[in-house]
Amino acid sequence: MIEIIVIWQLATRIGNVAYQKGLKRIGYQIMAVILWLCGEIFGAILGNFIFGANASFLVKYLFALIGAVVGAGIAFLVMRFLPNQVAADSSSINSTQEITGIQKFGRSGCVPLLVIIIAVSCVGVGFVGTVLKNMMSVFPQTHATNFMVGTELDNNDQILPSDGEISSNVETIYLSFDFETVEGMEPPVTVDWIVNGQVIHSEMEYMHSGKIVQSIDRQQLGLSEFPKGVYKVDIHIEYALIASVSFEVK
Repeated sequence: MIEIIVIWQLATRIGNVAYQKGLKRIGYQIMAVILWLCGEIFGAILGNFIFGANASFLVKYLFALIGAVVGAGIAFLVMRFLPNQVAADSSSINSTQEITGIQKFGRSGCVPLLVIIIAVSCVGVGFVGTVLKNMMSVFPQTHATNFMVGTELDNNDQILPSDGEISSNVETIYLSFDFETVEGMEPPVTVDWIVNGQVIHSEMEYMHSGKIVQSIDRQQLGLSEFPKGVYKVDIHIEYALIASVSFEVK
Protein backbone atom coordinates (compact mmCIF):
# COMPACT_ATOMS: atom_id res chain seq x y z
CA MET A 1 0.00 0.00 0.00
CA ILE A 2 2.77 2.41 0.93
CA GLU A 3 4.59 1.61 -2.31
CA ILE A 4 1.47 2.38 -4.36
CA ILE A 5 1.24 5.78 -2.67
CA VAL A 6 4.93 6.46 -3.37
CA ILE A 7 4.53 5.51 -7.03
CA TRP A 8 1.44 7.74 -7.28
CA GLN A 9 3.36 10.67 -5.81
CA LEU A 10 6.28 9.99 -8.14
CA ALA A 11 4.02 10.02 -11.21
CA THR A 12 2.30 13.20 -10.01
CA ARG A 13 5.58 15.09 -9.49
CA ILE A 14 7.03 13.92 -12.80
CA GLY A 15 3.78 15.00 -14.46
CA ASN A 16 4.08 18.47 -12.89
CA VAL A 17 7.67 18.82 -14.11
CA ALA A 18 6.59 17.78 -17.61
CA TYR A 19 3.74 20.31 -17.52
CA GLN A 20 6.09 23.12 -16.46
CA LYS A 21 8.32 22.28 -19.44
CA GLY A 22 5.37 22.30 -21.81
CA LEU A 23 5.46 18.52 -22.35
CA LYS A 24 2.67 15.98 -22.31
CA ARG A 25 2.40 14.44 -18.85
CA ILE A 26 1.26 10.90 -19.56
CA GLY A 27 4.33 9.62 -21.44
CA TYR A 28 6.74 10.79 -18.76
CA GLN A 29 4.51 9.56 -15.95
CA ILE A 30 4.47 6.10 -17.51
CA MET A 31 8.25 6.36 -17.89
CA ALA A 32 8.64 7.20 -14.20
CA VAL A 33 6.47 4.29 -13.04
CA ILE A 34 8.29 1.80 -15.27
CA LEU A 35 11.67 3.11 -14.10
CA TRP A 36 10.59 2.58 -10.49
CA LEU A 37 9.40 -0.98 -11.20
CA CYS A 38 12.41 -1.87 -13.37
CA GLY A 39 14.75 -0.45 -10.73
CA GLU A 40 12.99 -2.51 -8.08
CA ILE A 41 13.24 -5.71 -10.13
CA PHE A 42 16.87 -5.02 -11.09
CA GLY A 43 17.73 -4.34 -7.44
CA ALA A 44 16.21 -7.67 -6.39
CA ILE A 45 18.11 -9.42 -9.19
CA LEU A 46 21.33 -7.74 -8.09
CA GLY A 47 20.77 -8.81 -4.49
CA ASN A 48 20.17 -12.37 -5.64
CA PHE A 49 23.27 -12.21 -7.87
CA ILE A 50 25.51 -11.02 -5.02
CA PHE A 51 24.16 -13.03 -2.10
CA GLY A 52 22.67 -16.03 -3.92
CA ALA A 53 19.19 -17.53 -4.01
CA ASN A 54 19.36 -18.42 -0.31
CA ALA A 55 19.67 -14.79 0.79
CA SER A 56 17.04 -13.59 3.24
CA PHE A 57 13.92 -11.82 2.03
CA LEU A 58 14.94 -8.68 3.95
CA VAL A 59 18.23 -8.42 2.02
CA LYS A 60 16.50 -8.91 -1.34
CA TYR A 61 13.78 -6.39 -0.48
CA LEU A 62 16.36 -3.84 0.67
CA PHE A 63 18.17 -4.13 -2.66
CA ALA A 64 14.82 -3.90 -4.45
CA LEU A 65 13.97 -0.63 -2.66
CA ILE A 66 17.42 0.81 -3.41
CA GLY A 67 16.92 -0.09 -7.07
CA ALA A 68 13.47 1.52 -7.08
CA VAL A 69 14.86 4.76 -5.59
CA VAL A 70 17.63 4.77 -8.19
CA GLY A 71 14.99 4.29 -10.91
CA ALA A 72 13.02 7.24 -9.56
CA GLY A 73 16.20 9.33 -9.43
CA ILE A 74 16.91 8.52 -13.09
CA ALA A 75 13.38 9.66 -13.98
CA PHE A 76 13.96 13.07 -12.36
CA LEU A 77 17.43 13.27 -13.94
CA VAL A 78 15.93 12.70 -17.38
CA MET A 79 13.35 15.42 -16.75
CA ARG A 80 16.05 17.84 -15.62
CA PHE A 81 17.97 17.61 -18.87
CA LEU A 82 14.93 17.96 -21.11
CA PRO A 83 14.66 21.42 -22.73
CA ASN A 84 11.78 23.59 -21.58
CA GLN A 85 9.26 25.33 -23.83
CA VAL A 86 11.20 28.61 -24.02
CA ALA A 87 14.53 26.96 -24.82
CA ALA A 88 12.99 24.80 -27.50
CA ASP A 89 10.92 27.53 -29.22
CA SER A 90 13.35 30.42 -29.04
CA SER A 91 15.91 30.88 -31.77
CA SER A 92 19.06 32.91 -31.80
CA ILE A 93 21.52 33.87 -34.47
CA ASN A 94 24.29 31.83 -32.85
CA SER A 95 22.25 28.60 -32.48
CA THR A 96 23.36 25.71 -34.68
CA GLN A 97 21.29 23.11 -36.49
CA GLU A 98 22.78 20.39 -34.25
CA ILE A 99 21.53 22.07 -31.08
CA THR A 100 18.09 22.60 -32.62
CA GLY A 101 17.95 18.90 -33.50
CA ILE A 102 18.79 17.87 -29.95
CA GLN A 103 16.16 20.22 -28.60
CA LYS A 104 13.52 18.83 -30.94
CA PHE A 105 14.40 15.27 -29.98
CA GLY A 106 14.30 16.17 -26.28
CA ARG A 107 10.76 17.44 -26.64
CA SER A 108 9.53 14.54 -28.74
CA GLY A 109 7.69 11.50 -27.48
CA CYS A 110 10.74 9.36 -28.30
CA VAL A 111 12.51 10.22 -25.04
CA PRO A 112 10.23 8.35 -22.58
CA LEU A 113 9.95 5.44 -25.02
CA LEU A 114 13.73 5.22 -25.38
CA VAL A 115 14.24 5.36 -21.61
CA ILE A 116 11.64 2.61 -21.10
CA ILE A 117 13.33 0.38 -23.69
CA ILE A 118 16.72 0.85 -22.02
CA ALA A 119 15.28 0.14 -18.55
CA VAL A 120 13.49 -3.03 -19.65
CA SER A 121 16.61 -4.18 -21.51
CA CYS A 122 18.73 -3.73 -18.37
CA VAL A 123 16.27 -5.87 -16.40
CA GLY A 124 16.40 -8.53 -19.12
CA VAL A 125 20.20 -8.56 -19.13
CA GLY A 126 20.27 -8.77 -15.33
CA PHE A 127 17.81 -11.66 -15.32
CA VAL A 128 19.74 -13.59 -17.96
CA GLY A 129 23.01 -12.94 -16.12
CA THR A 130 21.57 -14.25 -12.86
CA VAL A 131 20.20 -17.37 -14.53
CA LEU A 132 23.55 -18.07 -16.18
CA LYS A 133 25.38 -17.53 -12.88
CA ASN A 134 23.07 -19.91 -11.05
CA MET A 135 23.36 -22.51 -13.79
CA MET A 136 27.16 -22.26 -13.83
CA SER A 137 27.25 -22.72 -10.06
CA VAL A 138 24.99 -25.77 -10.31
CA PHE A 139 26.89 -27.63 -13.06
CA PRO A 140 30.07 -28.50 -11.10
CA GLN A 141 28.03 -29.74 -8.13
CA THR A 142 25.51 -31.82 -10.08
CA HIS A 143 26.13 -35.54 -10.52
CA ALA A 144 24.21 -38.62 -11.62
CA THR A 145 25.63 -41.94 -10.41
CA ASN A 146 24.74 -45.55 -9.55
CA PHE A 147 22.72 -46.32 -12.67
CA MET A 148 20.44 -49.33 -12.79
CA VAL A 149 18.37 -50.57 -15.72
CA GLY A 150 15.47 -53.02 -15.36
CA THR A 151 11.98 -53.92 -16.48
CA GLU A 152 10.15 -54.27 -13.15
CA LEU A 153 9.65 -52.34 -9.91
CA ASP A 154 9.30 -53.70 -6.40
CA ASN A 155 6.75 -52.57 -3.82
CA ASN A 156 8.92 -49.56 -2.96
CA ASP A 157 9.10 -48.43 -6.59
CA GLN A 158 12.72 -49.50 -6.77
CA ILE A 159 14.04 -51.22 -9.89
CA LEU A 160 14.53 -54.96 -9.70
CA PRO A 161 17.86 -55.87 -11.33
CA SER A 162 17.38 -57.36 -14.78
CA ASP A 163 18.34 -61.02 -15.17
CA GLY A 164 20.48 -61.12 -18.28
CA GLU A 165 19.49 -59.25 -21.42
CA ILE A 166 16.50 -56.94 -21.88
CA SER A 167 13.93 -58.26 -24.34
CA SER A 168 12.26 -56.05 -26.92
CA ASN A 169 8.87 -57.47 -25.86
CA VAL A 170 8.87 -55.97 -22.35
CA GLU A 171 6.23 -53.36 -21.56
CA THR A 172 8.46 -50.82 -19.80
CA ILE A 173 12.15 -50.12 -19.41
CA TYR A 174 13.14 -48.38 -16.18
CA LEU A 175 16.28 -46.42 -15.37
CA SER A 176 17.22 -45.25 -11.88
CA PHE A 177 20.15 -43.17 -10.67
CA ASP A 178 21.28 -41.17 -7.67
CA PHE A 179 20.99 -37.47 -8.44
CA GLU A 180 23.04 -34.94 -6.49
CA THR A 181 22.80 -31.17 -6.91
CA VAL A 182 23.12 -27.94 -4.93
CA GLU A 183 21.03 -27.96 -1.75
CA GLY A 184 17.75 -26.18 -2.24
CA MET A 185 18.09 -26.14 -6.04
CA GLU A 186 15.94 -28.02 -8.54
CA PRO A 187 17.61 -27.56 -11.94
CA PRO A 188 15.73 -28.43 -15.13
CA VAL A 189 17.10 -31.84 -16.14
CA THR A 190 16.43 -33.39 -19.55
CA VAL A 191 16.62 -37.16 -20.03
CA ASP A 192 17.02 -38.31 -23.64
CA TRP A 193 16.45 -41.96 -24.59
CA ILE A 194 18.48 -42.69 -27.71
CA VAL A 195 18.26 -45.86 -29.80
CA ASN A 196 20.85 -46.56 -32.47
CA GLY A 197 21.73 -42.87 -32.60
CA GLN A 198 18.15 -41.49 -32.71
CA VAL A 199 16.14 -39.96 -29.85
CA ILE A 200 12.91 -41.92 -29.29
CA HIS A 201 11.83 -40.14 -26.12
CA SER A 202 12.82 -36.97 -24.26
CA GLU A 203 11.51 -35.61 -20.99
CA MET A 204 12.42 -32.58 -18.90
CA GLU A 205 11.66 -32.15 -15.22
CA TYR A 206 12.98 -30.20 -12.25
CA MET A 207 14.96 -32.63 -10.10
CA HIS A 208 16.15 -32.41 -6.51
CA SER A 209 18.79 -34.58 -4.90
CA GLY A 210 17.80 -38.19 -4.31
CA LYS A 211 16.92 -41.42 -6.09
CA ILE A 212 15.43 -40.70 -9.53
CA VAL A 213 13.47 -43.24 -11.57
CA GLN A 214 12.79 -42.65 -15.26
CA SER A 215 11.01 -44.94 -17.70
CA ILE A 216 9.76 -45.45 -21.24
CA ASP A 217 6.62 -47.42 -22.07
CA ARG A 218 6.37 -48.97 -25.53
CA GLN A 219 2.57 -48.66 -25.66
CA GLN A 220 2.74 -44.95 -24.85
CA LEU A 221 5.31 -44.62 -27.62
CA GLY A 222 3.00 -46.48 -30.00
CA LEU A 223 5.39 -49.40 -30.47
CA SER A 224 4.48 -53.06 -30.80
CA GLU A 225 7.93 -53.81 -29.37
CA PHE A 226 11.01 -51.85 -28.46
CA PRO A 227 13.54 -51.39 -31.27
CA LYS A 228 16.45 -53.77 -30.90
CA GLY A 229 19.91 -52.32 -30.60
CA VAL A 230 22.10 -50.14 -28.43
CA TYR A 231 20.26 -47.78 -26.09
CA LYS A 232 21.89 -44.71 -24.59
CA VAL A 233 20.37 -42.40 -22.02
CA ASP A 234 21.82 -38.89 -21.84
CA ILE A 235 21.15 -36.75 -18.77
CA HIS A 236 21.86 -33.05 -19.23
CA ILE A 237 21.03 -29.56 -18.06
CA GLU A 238 20.54 -27.29 -21.04
CA TYR A 239 23.51 -28.19 -23.27
CA ALA A 240 25.75 -29.50 -20.48
CA LEU A 241 25.90 -33.31 -20.35
CA ILE A 242 25.80 -34.54 -16.75
CA ALA A 243 26.02 -38.29 -17.34
CA SER A 244 25.31 -41.00 -19.89
CA VAL A 245 24.59 -44.73 -19.62
CA SER A 246 24.26 -47.42 -22.31
CA PHE A 247 22.60 -50.85 -22.47
CA GLU A 248 21.34 -53.23 -25.13
CA VAL A 249 17.89 -54.51 -26.04
CA LYS A 250 17.71 -57.82 -27.92
